[in-house]
Amino acid sequence: MKEVIEKILQAEQDAKQMVRDAREEARQIVQDARKSSHEIVEKARENARLEGQELLEKARQKSAEERQRILDDAGTRADLIVRSASIEDSSVITRAVHRLCGLKE
Repeated sequence: MKEVIEKILQAEQDAKQMVRDAREEARQIVQDARKSSHEIVEKARENARLEGQELLEKARQKSAEERQRILDDAGTRADLIVRSASIEDSSVITRAVHRLCGLKE
């Protein structure tokens, strides 16, 4: 009988150890999962930031090109207006057109 009780006690101890081991393993799995998810989120944020920078740079470039096109067009129009004006009024017209178009005189 003593032997049976000792085996039961040993089985209980083994079961408790198995529970402790399982809890530790579960804790480690959760910790690893949290770490992995954090890394995934950080990588996604970095990728989004880089993509945003690219889009912003492209938009800046397009804006600069459009601005230059508008200025070039305004300069061409100003030249046409000046050419069509009379010689005596040309300096006044030139200054007025340049001011209206935001061009340097």
